[in-house]
Amino acid sequence: MKNLRQPTNREMVRFAQHLLVGVTGGIGSGKSTVCKSFAKHGRTVLSADDIARQLTDTNDEIKSSIKQTFGDKVFLPNGLVDRNALAVIVFNNQSLRKKLDAIIHPKVFTAIDNAIEQLPSSKQKPYVVIEAALIYESGMDERLDYVIVVNASEHERIERVMRRDGVPREAVVARIHSQMSMEQMLRRADFVIENNGDEQGLAETVRFLDRLLASLLPQRPFKETLPK
Repeated sequence: MKNLRQPTNREMVRFAQHLLVGVTGGIGSGKSTVCKSFAKHGRTVLSADDIARQLTDTNDEIKSSIKQTFGDKVFLPNGLVDRNALAVIVFNNQSLRKKLDAIIHPKVFTAIDNAIEQLPSSKQKPYVVIEAALIYESGMDERLDYVIVVNASEHERIERVMRRDGVPREAVVARIHSQMSMEQMLRRADFVIENNGDEQGLAETVRFLDRLLASLLPQRPFKETLPK
């Protein structure tokens, strides 16, 4: 965990009682499959991507900022953001993608924090899993204790996405090349799960990691405001 800001004189730093574990990987790597396996072990799983979609639909501040940045053309007649139109605009425009990320990511971080705080203690311990496609790109890794990268061969990833989304190979390849490379993710990962189609092997790997993570102590300080 990266250094956090120093507490004020009315705050006391203690150590968190649970871990925050991120799960990421390129498109078609099998992040959701791995997270479902962690959930089967009784672990709480939060999807940053689902939270981002919900906020984009419901948060007036986000919608207002998107309208100011991208205009009315990225909105549907019902007032919701046209995510497909927005994706086309930012797909090959790094500058606009960063502007969109700056609008959405801070709100997602806050929503995740609030969701975890509202969980009963038994659902927080020993760790909470956060599934996100852009853990490294968004800087979320700095808020996590460990990051698991789910890896698969590019051929396997392409075939999975083609079957899942019914899109041509060229479209999947373009999406893969628009993301951070697997090589970069693997260099930064704390743990790597290989997911090339061996369901039993994948289940055993998740079972091993579940036991390992449950045995680790969090190194992430949190602040507690002292009473006046």
